[in-house]
Amino acid sequence: MKHRIRKLTSLLLSLSLISALTLPAAASNALGEDLSAKDTLLHQETQLSTNVFWSTTYSDLRTENLITYTPNKAVTPIVTYGDALTDRSSVADTAALLEDDGYRVVAGINGDFYNVSTGLPIGMVVTEGLLRSSDAGYYAIGFRADGSAILGKPGVKVSANLGYAVDDGFGNSTELVRPVAAVNKARTNSGLYLYTYDFNAKHTTGTTEPGINVVCTVEQGKLAIGSTVTLRVDRVEETAVTSLAPDQIVLSANLQADSYYTTALQNIPQGSELTLTVSANDGWEDVEYAIGALYCLAENGAVVPNLAAGSNPRTAVGQKADGTLIFYTIDGRKTGYSIGASLTQVGERLLELGCQTVLCLDGGGSTNLAVTTPDSTTATIINRPSETGRKVTNQVFLVASDRASGDLDHFYVHAAGDYVLAGSAVFMLQSAFQSFFSVAEKPKLGLLLSLAAGATNITFDYVFIALLGMGVTGAAWATVLGYCVGGVIPVVYFLLPRREGLRLVRTNFYGRELLHACINGSSELMSNISASVVGILYNIRLMDLLGEPGVAAHSVMMYVDFVFVAAFLGFSMGSAPIVSYHYGAENYDELKNIFRRSGVIIAATSVAMVAASELLSRPLSAAFVGYSPDLLELTTHGFRIFALCYLFCGLNIYASAFFTALCNGALSALIAFTRTLLLRGGLVLVMPVFFGVDGVWWSVAAAELLGVVLSVVLLVLMRRRYHYA
Repeated sequence: MKHRIRKLTSLLLSLSLISALTLPAAASNALGEDLSAKDTLLHQETQLSTNVFWSTTYSDLRTENLITYTPNKAVTPIVTYGDALTDRSSVADTAALLEDDGYRVVAGINGDFYNVSTGLPIGMVVTEGLLRSSDAGYYAIGFRADGSAILGKPGVKVSANLGYAVDDGFGNSTELVRPVAAVNKARTNSGLYLYTYDFNAKHTTGTTEPGINVVCTVEQGKLAIGSTVTLRVDRVEETAVTSLAPDQIVLSANLQADSYYTTALQNIPQGSELTLTVSANDGWEDVEYAIGALYCLAENGAVVPNLAAGSNPRTAVGQKADGTLIFYTIDGRKTGYSIGASLTQVGERLLELGCQTVLCLDGGGSTNLAVTTPDSTTATIINRPSETGRKVTNQVFLVASDRASGDLDHFYVHAAGDYVLAGSAVFMLQSAFQSFFSVAEKPKLGLLLSLAAGATNITFDYVFIALLGMGVTGAAWATVLGYCVGGVIPVVYFLLPRREGLRLVRTNFYGRELLHACINGSSELMSNISASVVGILYNIRLMDLLGEPGVAAHSVMMYVDFVFVAAFLGFSMGSAPIVSYHYGAENYDELKNIFRRSGVIIAATSVAMVAASELLSRPLSAAFVGYSPDLLELTTHGFRIFALCYLFCGLNIYASAFFTALCNGALSALIAFTRTLLLRGGLVLVMPVFFGVDGVWWSVAAAELLGVVLSVVLLVLMRRRYHYA
């Protein structure tokens, strides 16, 4: 029989491993196997995701950070630069300046490519609705006031009506109009150029070669897409560099340029009126902010061919069909952490994330991502840039427009791990001594110490949190002090010299006995491991079916489940030492009596648990999710199905503990493994396929029912060997 049980256990373990291996692994075809993933809600419709991948091609890691943003009124994108277009600042420093100006920074990334010598951005810049720099024919990302975006080529055009008429060669007088080649770009020998006050830090045209400069004062209008600006000519001068006042605009042409432009500027009368007309492609008229993007990585759901190769840090922005934006960074040049990605890989990755269009921003040492985490009030860089603190020409930030209302929107719980872990050794003593008290025939003392530990925890929670304002750290210290009551006092008790009973004495190391105890207790190890794995499987399944509400409902059930199952666990752990004592003393009559009475108690408790859970399902659910009627209905409905498991789980828990008490860890582990990982984990993957969401809730009861079959079979087969029936 013993040989058969071992073979059965091995078979079940093998089947479990095979099934686990056949489950699809989360991976990215672009980046590699997914090793870890973490999501953090930063603000309304704004989420940070950090993912780590293993690249088998390069035998190294890739780490990406991305912001998923759905346009909303609470969080909006803005584009920033310094006092001038050529000023450079790090993302971290700019975030600090925004915060000083009263903005609530949610997230921010580096912006467009730029000339490393001059600091001039390559592409377009629009801030506060004003055209600061034209697009130069490149791609751009535009943001509207409502947070929605447009990705593509703006096609900005500026034309200048020079304010006087000329003969068209046919005896007709016509107004002289010339196209403007670029706004706030480095002047070449081709065409007209327009300069504003914020072109550079010196507030000049910044040219070094002589040219014709028409200095004008703005009389009406603003330089914005879809607008007309009226200018008054202050002077026309032939010079290399011209200074500008804040309300001035300069039209400029190199002396080496075609006379079509130079002559037109030279003949402008001083004091005359000029008009500028600004236009762009459809969809760009109402853009409030915009930033250039040198490369298009993907368009219409397909990656652009023949992109530059090489794995480097990258920054990109992608847009989904529904308008959702992804602000993407991947670190590089750091082996063992992240080696980066090629432009093609970035395009492929963002397509995997659901984007249709992907544009590339500056990368390399410029790649920086700053966020304000839920536990902070200021933005910090969360990625690991290959160049610390690099200053860039411009940036994109997501800023919150709302102000504190006094109402809780979200809350986050962070354990003060250092303090709690410091008290874990004492907690283990508390757990171990509970069994000692049962063997020493002092179960009441063990119960009193457990209650005292809980009362200590509650009392100091109030003292540290409410009175001293220590927050989470105070809660952690209160927990540790509670552990000390339950763990230190038993040590003192069992160290006291007594003529009779159990006490601590000097001992030797008994390796074989210790190993046997560990093997015998493997069922509890299996139960805890399996519970964690099964919990993950349930959350994954519920996220697929219901999203976050499903996970929230399941979490509520788990909270309540701890309370209900505690009765079965307490009885099983409390009776186990007694079973061991009588079995070891060969008091088989008493062992039979204990077994029969335990069966009656478990059966009665099971029925009472189901009845109580069905009656209390709604008020218990309301205590956690009463704020949401829909979530309350989902949780109540699911819990009424879930609670049927209490008819069966009590027997399974007792049977596992019973065989542990009889020193048969193999059977105990078999029951624990089968009812948790094998049955619960397997059924939650299968039953929703046939029964939908209800299949998730029914899978728990079905697993416990099948577990009862196994427990009963083993109890019947082993009754003569252990003499309990």
